[in-house]
Amino acid sequence: MTHIIQSELPPATKGELYLRVANWAADEEDFALALKASEKALEIDSTNIVAKTLKARSLAKLGQVEAAEAELKDAPADPRVENERGCLALAQGRLDQAEAHFRGILARDPADSVAATNLAQVLILKGKIEEALTTVYPFATSNQQSSAKPVLLGARCLNSLERYIEALNLLSLTDTATMKPEELLEWNLIQGNAHFGLENWDQAADYYFEAYSIDSENPELLFRIGLLMLRLRRWEDAENAFIRVLASEPNHQEAHTLLEVSRSMQVMEAR
Repeated sequence: MTHIIQSELPPATKGELYLRVANWAADEEDFALALKASEKALEIDSTNIVAKTLKARSLAKLGQVEAAEAELKDAPADPRVENERGCLALAQGRLDQAEAHFRGILARDPADSVAATNLAQVLILKGKIEEALTTVYPFATSNQQSSAKPVLLGARCLNSLERYIEALNLLSLTDTATMKPEELLEWNLIQGNAHFGLENWDQAADYYFEAYSIDSENPELLFRIGLLMLRLRRWEDAENAFIRVLASEPNHQEAHTLLEVSRSMQVMEAR
């Protein structure tokens, strides 16, 4: 970013370049750089909505939630601002407040896919799976969808409703070649869960271990692998999976219970 600072470009051009850097950095999850670039853009135009929302998002991702909220406090009414406010509320577990922000955006623009996807996440956390699916499904099946998130979220909802074939069909709409690693991990995990629900153990294993090759420490994935190992009566492998879940989530009660089951089965079969 130093070359932009030292350049003799017009301020407006510099501001646009800073925003490009901030957007790229946020997309790459380099939020320290995104923060610096968005601040530079705001030095040139303190009212720029894109810069404000990027700065707030970066602050929140860096753990400075109060500073993020302060950044948006006096921002003008704008769906991008409302979305960031909703995301801040969601990150802090204020589900009713987050829901109100996202519903407000959709009341003005029902075609806002970002707000719909975020609202669906809130509804899932509230246990309203069918409503979440209804909210996100039109965006997941749209030919104009540019993000994998609606598809992944919709497929998760379908799995929760035990509509596994529909989940697999929905996942087939996505182009995995354009996915980020975390999205590809999610795609394989959801595929595995659908096949698990259909009792296709070999296919479930294939997708779980493809996801494992992307992130071998993901606790949700390790838990699902543990469940699969129980189904396959591979008790020691199940035990190891649940131990690793508990290493990162020590309060995971179901993992504690199934760890004891896997150990008990080993003892019983050794007799």
